[in-house]
Amino acid sequence: MDSEVEIRRVKDSDTSVLAEMYCRLNIETFDWMPKNTFSISDFEEDTQGEEILVAVVEDKILGFVSLLVSENLIHQLYVDTSAQGMGLGKTLLDAVVQLTEQRPLFLNCREKNERAINFYKKYGFKTESQMDNNSDSYLRLVLD
Repeated sequence: MDSEVEIRRVKDSDTSVLAEMYCRLNIETFDWMPKNTFSISDFEEDTQGEEILVAVVEDKILGFVSLLVSENLIHQLYVDTSAQGMGLGKTLLDAVVQLTEQRPLFLNCREKNERAINFYKKYGFKTESQMDNNSDSYLRLVLD
């Protein structure tokens, strides 16, 4: 990435940008699910009580990660389509690793989301278990 990346805590003024990004990327990523499954209001509900870090490049939010601190669980990690493959996901994970300072670190990933699973495994996460939730299968990944 040519431009400098700023990783910072979320601000109230970021919410509308993050909510739009979250909804749009859910629709793009989870293409096996009906588009009307997702809405703009999901972001606030799905990240309530979580620590959120955003990746900003040239004053534009290009990604975010949310962490449920009490469980050492990465709940959401999203990078805008325009910035994927540029190292922002790794930069956000690095920031979470520094923030948590304790291991293990966990995340759950839809098994059908092979691109994300490969990304996490390349980072060093390992499969701990597999679980089913309604019609979806998830992998529980762990970073020691």
